[in-house]
Amino acid sequence: MIDSMIRRPASTTEYAADVVRVLVAGSILAALLFFSPVDVALFALVLLGCLIARALALAAAVDLATALMLLVAAWSSVLGIYARIGWWDFVMHAAASGALAGMCYQLVARGAAFAAPPPTAAGTRNPAAPYKAATVFLVLACGAALSIFWEFGEWWGHSYIDPAINVGYRDTISDLAAGVSGSLVTGVLIALSRNAPRPPVP
Repeated sequence: MIDSMIRRPASTTEYAADVVRVLVAGSILAALLFFSPVDVALFALVLLGCLIARALALAAAVDLATALMLLVAAWSSVLGIYARIGWWDFVMHAAASGALAGMCYQLVARGAAFAAPPPTAAGTRNPAAPYKAATVFLVLACGAALSIFWEFGEWWGHSYIDPAINVGYRDTISDLAAGVSGSLVTGVLIALSRNAPRPPVP
């Protein structure tokens, strides 16, 4: 992971993803100068997510999309877009949760026994389906857990840091539903993208 973090970009897409990371770092400075400490913390979390995405050596397009989506989600909060466009909150929560759940899956699955199906011996049952189901479940579990922690963080921030942080029953349930939905979609996409073992040749 350290090698992935420090290596130079090898394509235009990878350069673009690093440019977005620079923009996230610049957003932290902008938040320090013009916005609140809560916004600074938000952009710091976004930068952490973007750096983890690079360390995981995700596909360049996935890395770029993840970094850009997290940056847009953060600025949407800072600029109050969620309050002005009701459906935007659900969309961005689903997308962000899905992306973070996918990264969480990569962290958990690396080195785990279920991370890659074992070779299929001739005459044995193809084990691809159980591993794909386990992948979907793990991504969904990661996304649900992250969504819960995020909602707890919002409640804690509202209660002890800044009452302007939006909380409430409807908001919390909507955010959790979006997080679970986005994680489920991500889990299915990851499971379908993995190379299943070839069936035995008769």
